[in-house]
Amino acid sequence: MRCIQCGIDNKLRERSANLGRCKACGHPFAFEPKTVSNPLQCTDTFFAKLIQDLSVNNTLFFTEKQLHYLLNRRLEQKANRPINALQGTGGLLLFLGFFTIYSKAGLLLIPFGAAMWLLGWWEKRQERRLQPKIFRVPHPTFVQWLQRWRQVNGDPETLLPSVRPETPSPASIAVSPEVSDYSFDRVVVCQQDIVAHLLIANNLHFEHNCAVISLNGYPFGIFDTVMEMLQRNPNLSVYALHDASPDGVQLTTTLRLSQWFPNPNIAIYDLGLSPRQALAMNNPFVLSSGASGIRANNLPEEIRQSLSEEELNWLLAGNYLELESFGPKKLLQVVSRGINLNRQGASSSNDSDSSWGDSDPYSDSQIFVVSSFG
Repeated sequence: MRCIQCGIDNKLRERSANLGRCKACGHPFAFEPKTVSNPLQCTDTFFAKLIQDLSVNNTLFFTEKQLHYLLNRRLEQKANRPINALQGTGGLLLFLGFFTIYSKAGLLLIPFGAAMWLLGWWEKRQERRLQPKIFRVPHPTFVQWLQRWRQVNGDPETLLPSVRPETPSPASIAVSPEVSDYSFDRVVVCQQDIVAHLLIANNLHFEHNCAVISLNGYPFGIFDTVMEMLQRNPNLSVYALHDASPDGVQLTTTLRLSQWFPNPNIAIYDLGLSPRQALAMNNPFVLSSGASGIRANNLPEEIRQSLSEEELNWLLAGNYLELESFGPKKLLQVVSRGINLNRQGASSSNDSDSSWGDSDPYSDSQIFVVSSFG
């Protein structure tokens, strides 16, 4: 196993002789793959690669849950390597068979290769059908792994801390008159506090000159002031970002309530995940819970009517797909693309951008859907 500090390879006996430290630089290893407590054989280089890939070489902030999802994704891919090898070998035999089709070897290679390729394809198809998914590393175990990593290597620079409601102080509420008189033209409203925190940490608000808030009142302390600024602008554009879940599919409707944006002239654009998109995705990390099924069963009739039968049944089965199952790069791309498409459409004379879906037929307000997560 290679040391992430100096890159020197350490064999098991060398790691044991040095009490779990590198033989060259003495840096301790966070994980030992040859122990009963580590049946999945997680290594330091594997964990470091997760952090590097998720943060895009330490350029993007990410959440703890996003790291947990990526860990399980990579382990799933590792478990599927034999299937990939089977299908790859089948494809190679098919190629060789067609290349030597006029020989006896070719006549044998073609059916044998086709059988291997089809078996691999079938196994992959079955794997993708296994929904909902189960975490190969449960969250409590992941927390222990992350804690061990922190003890040895410190906190990852781009790992965001959890978001907790804070008691606002007078200093945090005080906003100068010059600033409070200003208003934003755009706002992204997130279902989850941590997603709003993620977008702000990655400077989405600077890139698009927009406010970023959450349904629960994040950023705490200045949320009321931001809302006052937003509600003064009759030309405001609102972008809703949510999970594919019973609570998520209600977000655009919630944003029409009196405490949010009841003015029908204010357009609300749905950039979030929908059950339809989740059903169309190739092997999404869908989860399921009884509590989610109960909430789906209590959906208002207006929301039920806006969903297809397949979508509603998917929710009633307790299924849901979280935004945090995607990395920060993907989330930023989705929101940026949605905002840019809206801005281009607003400045266009024909306003016929095919990227926008049908408007909500059950509301006189302007609510649009963009299928960014396809």
